[in-house]
Amino acid sequence: MPTAVVLRRTLVGIGALLAIAACQVRSEREPPAAVAQPAPVALAPMPGPSQPSATPIPAEPAPRILPAIDHEPEIGVLLARGSRVRFTLLAPGRLQTGAQGLDLPAGTVTVEAAAGGWRLAGSGAVITGEGVITVSVAAGQAAFSTTLAPPFGKATTLKLSGRAVLSAQGGTVALIERLPMETYLAGVLPAEMNPAWPTGALAAQAIAARSYACARWMERFDQPWQLHWHYTVDMAYGGWRKPTPNVTAALAATRGRMLMTRGLPILALFHASSGGTTEAAGNLWPALRGPDGRTQIIAVMGVADDPAAVPGAKGLGLGATHQRWKADVPLATITAGLQAWAAEKPGVRPAFGTVTGVRTGRRFADSKRVATVIISHRRGKKTVDTAVPGNEFRLAVGPGVVRSTAWDRCVIAAKDGGTLVLEGHGFGHGVGLSQVSAWWLAQQGVSADQIVGRFYPGAELRSAW
Repeated sequence: MPTAVVLRRTLVGIGALLAIAACQVRSEREPPAAVAQPAPVALAPMPGPSQPSATPIPAEPAPRILPAIDHEPEIGVLLARGSRVRFTLLAPGRLQTGAQGLDLPAGTVTVEAAAGGWRLAGSGAVITGEGVITVSVAAGQAAFSTTLAPPFGKATTLKLSGRAVLSAQGGTVALIERLPMETYLAGVLPAEMNPAWPTGALAAQAIAARSYACARWMERFDQPWQLHWHYTVDMAYGGWRKPTPNVTAALAATRGRMLMTRGLPILALFHASSGGTTEAAGNLWPALRGPDGRTQIIAVMGVADDPAAVPGAKGLGLGATHQRWKADVPLATITAGLQAWAAEKPGVRPAFGTVTGVRTGRRFADSKRVATVIISHRRGKKTVDTAVPGNEFRLAVGPGVVRSTAWDRCVIAAKDGGTLVLEGHGFGHGVGLSQVSAWWLAQQGVSADQIVGRFYPGAELRSAW
């Protein structure tokens, strides 16, 4: 689940692992990386549902003026940003730029960055402001599509039902979809949770996702976009999809309902499976704040027993992935992952050499999860020990390989040049809602309100629209 952040280029071979049978492992947000264009934009320090930034926030930042949450907001979703973006209108549309309008036929549209703005490819007219394309389709139908290059794995084609928005940003052009919040959530739910799951579980996920999305909207309401389409930056977003009964019912039952503290929506982080005990948000992201930059929200996501995780994982046939798991990771893979991780964090010293050993360092006193991992690595003729935050190690090596920081065993096997053998439980960072637990609880008749109450006990559940 859900909470800001350059993607690990080292997530080799785990694309298929991330789409697990019953629920997405998207709660694994990490810093957006520079990838093949069109690339995700590197965010300013703003936490996301699955991997908030660890960048310190000033203790007393200047107060921010925030919009009121008294109606359903329209949000912008960043789809692509680069020197050139391409998308396809599924019907004729009209491009509006200020007072100027231009009719566009159905088909491919290519836009390129230009000095001081952007322009349609092949056109000499440079547009400095924002361009909005409205497509003539029936309400609730897809209006345009685009093929996106995710940080890892195969290219993904999304159909979108909102308006296509073009905006010049820092010498590049951004392609944004602008649409109502509830319509956006209809594309999030089936990407984050199996749409065939009980309505109660989907409704709990809807409340968490809406809370997260609204907090992001408040943080960036005055920017061209507020949320990124990819789960490594924000929540997983699948674009327009044919409505399914359970998803439709879950959204209708929770419309406008979100988790709040001190009148602000919380960045309601979530994950695949707690393994039996959740993690405290403050252990991983002590600087986590509400959208005003001041209000602490970590208290509503503390350590809690979660007995539903075990029967949930087993009931879904995911015991070997979401409950008890084992990973054999070649030290060469760890070396490559940590070297790429260190390259993305210039302040990390010393730079990693060839990894020769991995052992558990400190554990958090409350959750017992691994807080630091001690890496032994050769630099020249010397062997150096470097401590790496546990969750950062997991993301660097691959969240679909090192499935959690709840380690039960950590040894080095002398085979194939050295292999790290890990055994652990749970899947994800462990903060907030556990998705397999939500499935189990809903199967037992527990309501969505009661489910979110278990995982965000300090938050108030309110209807904003």
